[in-house]
Amino acid sequence: MISGPKIRAFALPTILLCLSACVVWGCGDASRKANARLRREVHDLKQEVARLELLESERATQLAQAGSVRPDLDEEVLVSTPMVTGIGMSTWSGQLDRSEDIPTVEIFVSAVDGRNRPLQMVGTLTARAMFIPPEGEPVDLGERTLTPSQVRDAWRNVLGTPSYAIKLPIRDPLPDGAESIHVRVFHEDARTGRRFETSGDVRAVDGKVPVE
Repeated sequence: MISGPKIRAFALPTILLCLSACVVWGCGDASRKANARLRREVHDLKQEVARLELLESERATQLAQAGSVRPDLDEEVLVSTPMVTGIGMSTWSGQLDRSEDIPTVEIFVSAVDGRNRPLQMVGTLTARAMFIPPEGEPVDLGERTLTPSQVRDAWRNVLGTPSYAIKLPIRDPLPDGAESIHVRVFHEDARTGRRFETSGDVRAVDGKVPVE
C-alpha cells in the first residue's frame, strides 16, 4: 500500500539471497535449523522494510505540510506530528445485521502512522462491497460513504483496537455461491489530501462484535 522504492531496492535482493540459500542447503537436521533461522531473518527483514516504508511515507507528508500549512512550524514539532500512512480492515469485519429493512455488513477500519501505531482519521470513508464469481463480471452489492463528522462518530474500540465502524448496506440475499464478499475501503485524508485504500474478502455472518 505504501511505496518505498529505495528501501525495496536494497532489501528485496537480500531476502531473495536468503531464500536461495534455503534451497541450496539440504534437508538434514543442521540444514533444517539453518533454514528455520533464515526464514526468521527473512520475516524480520520484511517487517523492517514495512516499518521503514511507513516512516518514509510519514516524513514526506510532514515535509509537505510544513510548507503549505505552517511554514513557521518548529522542525521538532513537525517530525513529532503523526500522520496517517495507511489503513486496514479488521478481521472482525463481516458481521451481518438483518434487523433493519436493508441488511448491513459491519466493516471495521483503522489507520496507522509512520510507526505503525493506531491513529484517528479526519476525512471521508467510503466502503464498497461486491461479489466476484469464479466466472463472469463482479456483482455490486452496496456502497456507503461517511462524512468527516460521521467518521468521528463512527469511532469504536474493538477488543482493544481503535477502529471506525461502517455499516455497509448490501443486497440480500447474497448471490448463489457467495461464501464471502469483497470489500474495498477508501479514505480521503482531509488534513493532507492523500487518498488511502485497503481491500479484502470478508465472510458475511450473523452476529455482533463486542465494541465500546
